[in-house]
Amino acid sequence: MAMTKEAAWNEVITRLDAMAGNNKTYEGWVELESVPHATYPCIVAEPVYSEIDEDFQDSETISYANEIFCINLWILFKIYEKDKQVTGTVGISGALDWEKLVKETLCAHPIHLAGQAVRVFFGRTDYLRFASEQPGQLQLRVVQMEVYIRQNICTA
Repeated sequence: MAMTKEAAWNEVITRLDAMAGNNKTYEGWVELESVPHATYPCIVAEPVYSEIDEDFQDSETISYANEIFCINLWILFKIYEKDKQVTGTVGISGALDWEKLVKETLCAHPIHLAGQAVRVFFGRTDYLRFASEQPGQLQLRVVQMEVYIRQNICTA
């Protein structure tokens, strides 16, 4: 049985929530500025698009297609030491650490996402600055990642 977009979304959210800490993954269209800094580090996950790709026929009556489901992730975290924001420091993850952790979390098993998704792959990763809520502090960091989930769906 093919994994649905809903099941893929739920599996991604479950894994990210376990990684970031319970109730620290925000789902859907959220203004980043509205996320309370007290919840950092946290993740905002937003569905972007889905499209059918690569149709193929298994028999005369059953055909399958690959569907690509794209999710944008924003990892919001505090690290005020300017020279440690990218590489991190002992006990505090930097932008590269968060990127690696998300990739490992979503690709934790030989066949990703409960054995139903054909492939999880990653598009562009951006490392952004985010204004601090406290005057005089250096800026917070944001990692933005594109995550694509390729899954088989039956179109018959």
